[in-house]
Amino acid sequence: MNVYKSRLVEVLSVIGYFLMACFFMNILNIGEYDWMLQSGESLCDLPLDDDTKDITAPLLVTVFGIPLLIALIRDVFLKHFFKVAVYFLGLIAVIGYWWWIFWEKYSACI
Repeated sequence: MNVYKSRLVEVLSVIGYFLMACFFMNILNIGEYDWMLQSGESLCDLPLDDDTKDITAPLLVTVFGIPLLIALIRDVFLKHFFKVAVYFLGLIAVIGYWWWIFWEKYSACI
C-alpha cells in the first residue's frame, strides 16, 4: 500500500506542476491585442503586435523544464524507473503545451 501511495503522490505532484506551468504560460502569453478578440473571431483577426515572444518563450520552457529535467536525471541514476517515466511524461507535456501556446496556435495565421 505504501508503494502505491508514493506513486500516487508522484503522479499528482507532476500533474500539479503541469497545471501551474500552464497557468503561468497562459498569463505570460497574453498579447497586446488579445483583449480585442470577440466571440466568433479567431487569433488571425487580431492585428499583429510586436511582442517579446522571442525572448519569453525560450525562457519559459527553460524555467519550467529544468526542474523536471533535474528530477528525471536524478532518478535515472537512482534507478527509480516509475519516477523516470512520470517525470519524462511531465517534461513532454510541459514542452508540448509550451510549443502549442507560443507557436502552433499562431502558425495558421502566417
